[in-house]
Amino acid sequence: MSRRRGCGRASNGPLQRATLELVRDLDAADGEADACACFQRYAQSAGFDSVACVVLPVAGELTPDCVLMNTRPVAWTAEYVRQRLARSDPVLREVSRRSTAFQWSDIWRERSLTPEEKAVMSYSAEFGLRDGFVVPIFAYGSVALVSLAGDRSNLDVRERQALTLASVYLHNRLSALRRRRQDAVVRLTEREREVIRWAAAGKSDWQIGRILNISPKTANFHVENVKRKFGVVSRIQAIVAAVAPGARALSAHPFHQVRGRRQ
Repeated sequence: MSRRRGCGRASNGPLQRATLELVRDLDAADGEADACACFQRYAQSAGFDSVACVVLPVAGELTPDCVLMNTRPVAWTAEYVRQRLARSDPVLREVSRRSTAFQWSDIWRERSLTPEEKAVMSYSAEFGLRDGFVVPIFAYGSVALVSLAGDRSNLDVRERQALTLASVYLHNRLSALRRRRQDAVVRLTEREREVIRWAAAGKSDWQIGRILNISPKTANFHVENVKRKFGVVSRIQAIVAAVAPGARALSAHPFHQVRGRRQ
């Protein structure tokens, strides 16, 4: 009988033991979505509400492709992107200055925040994002981070070490799963290619339905299939994966060959 995967629940024992279970479960993850769900449960059982795993761009601003995992509130994420708050986020700025894990509150205990940084943290606090634990990761010639949001100011040294191990392993596993997905030839049906192209053009399910003469529910069904095939969890990630340079999922049918009603 196979072992039922517990996804490293910290409530089942010390955080250190739960972390070792998590490593084993991440190794067994079928794809990025599975690994993210597993780590989210681990983080919540350790007292954290949400997780972000991000690869920082060498130049320019954060894009959806930089994000390996994000379970922050949807409304917070949308406004964070719209206002380009990453440019003033003190947590992101601090990652480039530190080589070891730290808590958000360490930043303002050690230095004064700029008005722009205070605005970011004030906005985040409206969504309950007041403190967290961050692990800087330097790998593959890039800088990444795993940020767990939650008020765990009582973390001891062993807990910090366990969370650091878990975060580094999460980043490495998600990076490997993404490379595997990108290297694989994802085969989409003709209808899936049509739908995801129009989604990439910014069309909603309702608009895609009008264009292709299908129902919005059917349009969403095809988007969900594309997400499943690429092993991603969001519409934006599915679009990025399908149209990324080198991706061959859409190459069989150029955009101008899409058939259906255009309105």
